[in-house]
Amino acid sequence: MKISVVSHILFLLFFSLTAMERNSSYVELIKCSLISNAQRAIIPQAIYNSKKLKVAHALYESQEQRFFKKVLYDPCQALEDIRVVYERYKKNVIIVRTQTESIAEAIQKNIKNFEKECPAFLLNECELHKFYRSKDRIAFENNAICALSKRLSEQEVARYVRYAGAGLFQDLVILTKALYKKPNAHIEVHLIDIQFKDCVTVLHDLLGYTREICPERAVDMNTLIDRLKLVNPTCDYSVENQRAIELSCAQMELATQQFVRYVKKIFPFAHIAVTVHDTVTSYCDYITRNNISYPDVIVASDIQNQNSVGDYYRLCRNTLRAKPHAHNVLLSKEYDKALLNTLYLDHNGKPCIVCNEIK
Repeated sequence: MKISVVSHILFLLFFSLTAMERNSSYVELIKCSLISNAQRAIIPQAIYNSKKLKVAHALYESQEQRFFKKVLYDPCQALEDIRVVYERYKKNVIIVRTQTESIAEAIQKNIKNFEKECPAFLLNECELHKFYRSKDRIAFENNAICALSKRLSEQEVARYVRYAGAGLFQDLVILTKALYKKPNAHIEVHLIDIQFKDCVTVLHDLLGYTREICPERAVDMNTLIDRLKLVNPTCDYSVENQRAIELSCAQMELATQQFVRYVKKIFPFAHIAVTVHDTVTSYCDYITRNNISYPDVIVASDIQNQNSVGDYYRLCRNTLRAKPHAHNVLLSKEYDKALLNTLYLDHNGKPCIVCNEIK
């Protein structure tokens, strides 16, 4: 009888120690992850609901995780966080920059400090978005997310193109929600915007950087200006113009680097490649030159210029001819109506646009 009691006590002690060890490993899991659906499944309900575990999660939740939740569940608040930090960042860069350093050097020196407050503070968006209701944005984003998720369920690699959206925030929302469903997805992102002109022409075509964004690549602005002077010696290289070139290249390069860096940190098992282009023609030439596939999903919003609309639909038309099952969606405004426009090719190959009003 005594032996039985002792054995029972020893068993309980062993079980308690094992449970403590297991609980500790679960705490470590929560400390180091966002607890996706797949990860959540391996944590027992009783342990997950325990007060100690909730406290541990709250204590160890990083700034990236808190921002991630806002992007996932409250994008408007995430965007407001970005704008608040970005305004202070702009003023700080002007204040701390010395006469001897370039704008890029000043930005790079301060960027990590501000990322502690908001890990994606360079990813803003066009002011025109403020004219849309939140449900308009949600309808547009859900349309793109569903299309991207569908492609990821059908094929190994999905190719996503954003036309005229250098601000990157809405793409962050779309990719975050798609990757939350499939954290190990492989997505090739192509960004097309005239704001990338200096970045593409100078950094990539002239200096030989690849168009695919490397998160930790340092931009050597001194080499950039010297090379420009050799190629275009007749241009005006006053101090003011040099600063303008530096600012244009640095802002776009560093913003896209931050985009890639943040997404890869939040989804370490995903494979994300981001490539920039300044025009549709440039992107189509890139496809031909590198023998890559046309996109699976094309998105655009707030295209006000008629030439931009024409270029966007030209890209959609060329894509559908090469890949008939590709998806495209444009968020636009007609008077007081928000519309989701999709271009199709009929049985004769003639393009037609279907407009769906967001109620």
